[in-house]
Amino acid sequence: MIPILIGELKEIHRYPVKSLAGESLQQVQVERYGLYGDRSHALIDPSQEGWDRYVTARDIPKLLSYRARFEGDGSDSHFPEVAIMDSEGRRFGWNDEFLSQFDSLHNKEVTLETNTPDSEELLAVDASSILIITESSVKALEQRWGHPLDPRRFRANFLVTLYEEAPFSETVWLQRKLTIGSVTLQADELCERCSMITVHPETLHRDSSLLKLIHQERNTMFGVYASVVETGKVRVGDKISIE
Repeated sequence: MIPILIGELKEIHRYPVKSLAGESLQQVQVERYGLYGDRSHALIDPSQEGWDRYVTARDIPKLLSYRARFEGDGSDSHFPEVAIMDSEGRRFGWNDEFLSQFDSLHNKEVTLETNTPDSEELLAVDASSILIITESSVKALEQRWGHPLDPRRFRANFLVTLYEEAPFSETVWLQRKLTIGSVTLQADELCERCSMITVHPETLHRDSSLLKLIHQERNTMFGVYASVVETGKVRVGDKISIE
């Protein structure tokens, strides 16, 4: 199949810590599990197993008021140091001091999980490796919702600008390959949305009407998960083709 040029990469977002606010990047290495270091760290409830062990903003909405980013260089055996900033400008590391912030907000023991770069798993990513949304779909949903809609609500890794305004066209990408820079992805499945999107990324104000709208009009699906076929580097402005 001949590749078709459909748009370009407008924004890249990485979340070093699951359920914390993340960092905006100009370029990033894409590994088999997704963006380098994405969701490599997580808060864990040791009394639970499997997916239930992750403590998220669904449990503690205040998590979204902390912004995590990498500092310095990593190695083959560890990711760079995680620096965390709260809404008041206080700085924390990935340590017990940061963990103590949640003692009064969560009635269970919480521990810190740190993955390594050689992981073959998806770290703490929800499904396939990379979550993609399009500007066209965000704008169409914003119009239907009737309120300003910050794309960061959806915690996507890639925000894509399409050359032709085609809201929700990502629904026909499934099982097709996307090339972005030197990276090849395969669109695997649509993203089923949960209460995370009801929280404004800055004010933390909750509005359940957005999730209700997506449930009614999009069968609760918004955005597409893609797995990594060929690793490489992507940059903001990279052209995107589909085949």
